[in-house]
Amino acid sequence: MASAGSILLGCPSGDAPDPGPPAEDIPPPDLSDVDLDAALFDGIEGLTRTSMRALWAGHLASLDRMGPSCPTLWTGVPSGVGDGDGGEDGAGWQDDCTAGVTAYDGSVAWETSANPDAPVLGSRSLAAIATVVDAGDDLFSFRGEASDSLRLDESGARWTYTSSVNGAASGSAVLDPTLASVDGWRGISTVSWVGGARWSIDASANVAFVNELLAGRFDAVDADAFIPGPGAEDLGCALEPHGRISLRLPPGDWVDVQFWQPPPEESPEEIVTNACDGCGTVTVRGVPLGGACPDFSPLWTAERLPSAALDDFVLSLREQLSEDQ
Repeated sequence: MASAGSILLGCPSGDAPDPGPPAEDIPPPDLSDVDLDAALFDGIEGLTRTSMRALWAGHLASLDRMGPSCPTLWTGVPSGVGDGDGGEDGAGWQDDCTAGVTAYDGSVAWETSANPDAPVLGSRSLAAIATVVDAGDDLFSFRGEASDSLRLDESGARWTYTSSVNGAASGSAVLDPTLASVDGWRGISTVSWVGGARWSIDASANVAFVNELLAGRFDAVDADAFIPGPGAEDLGCALEPHGRISLRLPPGDWVDVQFWQPPPEESPEEIVTNACDGCGTVTVRGVPLGGACPDFSPLWTAERLPSAALDDFVLSLREQLSEDQ
């Protein structure tokens, strides 16, 4: 048996690779030709296009093309996807088959719930390890889990739509019905829209865009931010987001923009040092690079915000079988 010493002597000889200069000595990227205000808007706007609504649209498009026996439909959750029985309204498919020009490969499970008399009017969940190819083109591909819900407040004057996604998606049918498509994306996100009497977006997300660059330069967005809109409960600052929005500049630099932060709840008397002036502080690896003053008002349009449509949350297996006959 070789001793520890002989094992160490057997390691490759020579000097260790040069790790390069310390991070603080690397000059920050040149952003002089970047419209950072537009890029920040594109980052949040991109999160509105990578929601459960986009995934559900791709899922429905794949079901619209199924044949009499392809793919095989299940009640409950097929094996290999999800975390258990889908319940009374749960359904799924699992197969490796072709219906006409549409090829199905993998497993998909979904569940919907709708109750006009409940605080949560509707909810949907989707779990998949599947690819659907239509006439040779990627129609719907998703590996992961997602869910969404629609809620009304007690007065009925305000609704909240929340989408949570953890996975990777692509396909020509994976697009929000009212918004532009995203050509492939992956990541984790929880995004809530509030509409009606008050408007806002609350985003906690890290999403990478596979074939799209935000403002022509950035390939990912990482956000922990609340964006107040008309009438929102703004906690004292309605001019700018609360929190942080970061954009990744390939091959790996993150451009961090820190916006207004409210005082902590445990110390409401604490003085907030960052001004509520509509602008955020830009840094790269902690190096300050000025400010950014994005305009998020185009987010508050009827076509961009989700509709409070209860019918969107109804999709039973019986309904799908009847449509297929």
